[in-house]
Parts: sequence; structure tokens; C-alpha cells
Amino acid sequence: WGGGIIYRSYATYQENKSYNVIKGTIPEFSTSDITLAYTVNQERSKEAFPVKEDGYEVKSVICNDEVQAEWDKENWSLKIIGNKKHVNKIKCNIDFTVTLSNYLIAKSSYDENIVKEEHEETEQTGSNAIIDYRYIGKSPNNYVCLESNGECNDDNLYRIIGVIPTQSTEDGDYENRVKLVKYTEYGVYQWSGQVNVHNTNWSQSTLNTETLNTEYWDKISAYQQYIDPAKWYLGIYDARDEDVNDGLVSTIYKKERSVNSYTIANIALINPSDYGYATGGDENITREMCLQHDIQTIDKNGSKNWSNPSEYLTCVKNDWIYQGKYFYLLNPIMRGNGTIFTGVAAGLSCDGAGVSYGHRIYPSFYLKTGVKYLNGTGEKSNPYQIMINE
Repeated sequence: WGGGIIYRSYATYQENKSYNVIKGTIPEFSTSDITLAYTVNQERSKEAFPVKEDGYEVKSVICNDEVQAEWDKENWSLKIIGNKKHVNKIKCNIDFTVTLSNYLIAKSSYDENIVKEEHEETEQTGSNAIIDYRYIGKSPNNYVCLESNGECNDDNLYRIIGVIPTQSTEDGDYENRVKLVKYTEYGVYQWSGQVNVHNTNWSQSTLNTETLNTEYWDKISAYQQYIDPAKWYLGIYDARDEDVNDGLVSTIYKKERSVNSYTIANIALINPSDYGYATGGDENITREMCLQHDIQTIDKNGSKNWSNPSEYLTCVKNDWIYQGKYFYLLNPIMRGNGTIFTGVAAGLSCDGAGVSYGHRIYPSFYLKTGVKYLNGTGEKSNPYQIMINE
């Protein structure tokens, strides 16, 4: 039988719309009225008819009166393959599905605020994690609500850092997983929990073991279903190392993953490189220029960085992770006389006693690979809705 094609139809049963579709050369099937309704992950969607460019796939096609149909993925069209009852008014429901990670990767082809980032191999990850997709710029639409009923508040609103290949176990496969960070700060905490104790070992810090992976983990019990443990890289960028000759974001990224130092946990903090790669630059100082300019000084005298010369502050001001206030990062940075930097302010800096002073924290975690995109545009007023529907 010939195939009926409908492109980007917005019809639903309730709207009672139909579209004439050419059915082929057999007279009794020369025309038919076909009405399409659709669901996404078996849920009614508020968005437009799903398109191939957004990474969707079809789970099922169910039509009335035993009409048999299938979805032509290549042409993104409906094909009627059986109509024994010679039904003239055909109604079909198409159930689409797409994971959030695939949705964002597909969206990167036309959303200027999602960029494909290619990295050099690192000592710890090798060639398994050389491509990721990151949200950039001053105010991208990267909000996610961890409530499928749409009731969003500060407790369940997060922002997407990107789709980043990572493992959930020590020897697990590298999978494209969506990395989130809490939209609002969780509070002000000390790194080690002990004043004047400069313990920068994340695995042993009370911020890790008590604050985030006990207290905060329990607090988000309703959302634990979305989260898998992840491998968090703990390499330190130390500008005193002989092999460090710049403070570029790419160098910091590589140092984070350069040694076999990591922890497996549900919750952690964002990496310094996450902050660096989130910049969008502007028409004068482009993102490419930002990434080729030191994000961090590499000597104790305070040489060039994103704050020096002053026009490079545009790299900071057009970075959505920038808060204009100190907050902890996962990987301390050391330079010059051994000063430890653990937070973000203008550029990438914090006072030298940062690990014993209290600073704001923004919990971060990775979603399970099976988390599905349901609807939403990513705006704060219309955040992405997600679900798990195995």
C-alpha cells in the first residue's frame, strides 16, 4: 500500500482536525481523512508535534478500527500498511520518546547556546570522553524542573551544565549523561567542617560525606529516582607544576582528569572547567578568544587572566555560572606560593583560606541515562519537564 504523509501536524482528536492524504493508485484508497494525535512517553505534551531534528523516536503507532500503520523515520511520515475495513476516517495516535540527553544533543544543531565541545584525551578518561555538549552564554534556557506535574520552586529547579560522558561505576561504560547544578544556593558550609584545617581532599571532606551525600541526598529523596552515582574527577590544577605553562580552561579540564584521583558519589560540586566552558563571550571578545585567554593566573604576581586586561571581564559577565559571589568548586586550584583557590568570583578566585572558611554551595549531580524529556522549552518560566518511563 502507498504511504500517507503528514509533516509537523498539530492535530489532536479533541481539535477534530483532519488532513487529506494521498493513499496510492487503488481507487477505494485514493483519499482518506487522517487525524493524528500524539503523546510523548505516553503523556500528552504541551509542545508542538515532535520533529526528527530533536532526536525523537517512535515507540508505537495505534490506529482505530484495526487500521495498521507504521512510522517512516527517514521521511518523518505516517504510512498506512493495512486497512481491511476500508476505513475512511482514520485516527492514529503516535507515541514518541526521546531521552533528555539525546534531545539536547540534537538541539545543539540549531540552539546557539548549546555547543559541541571537543577535548584532547586525558590520562584518566582516554578517548572515552572527548566530546560533550554544554550550555553557554549569559542566560541560556537550560532550566529543569524535577517535578513532572510542573509545580516548580527553588527546591526542585536546576540548570543543565551539559551532556557529558561519564561513568556511574569504577569500571562502567562511559555514557552521555546530563549534568545538573542547583539553581539556588543550598547554603553556606565549610569544606572540612573544621576551622583552620586546610584539608582539600574532597573524598574526606565533611562537605562531601555529611553535607551533600547524607543531608542533601536525604532532602531530595523524592528526586533520587532520577539520579545515578557518577565518577567525579578530583585532579588539582597546580600552576607550580613544571608541565603547566598556561591557565587555559582546556588545561584546567585536563588537569582535573590527569591523575587517577576520583570518587564515586551521587552528589558533588561543579568542576572549575564547567565554569570556564560556560562562557559565551560577546561580539568583541568572542568565546573562542575567552578560551584562548587564561582563566586563572599562573604565577604569584597575578599575571593575565579573565579579569586582566579588563576587557576580558566579558568572559565572566557572559558566563551563566558566574554569580558575582564566592562559592565552592570541586577541584581546588593552587598557584604561586601555594595559595589555594576553591571558589568563583570575578574570574576564578577565592581567598587563600577558602577551605576552612565557609562558602556557598550549589549541589550538582548526573541524571540517569534513561531519563526522558517530556516537554518544556528550558526557560525559567517553562523549564524542561522530565520523567522516567521504562
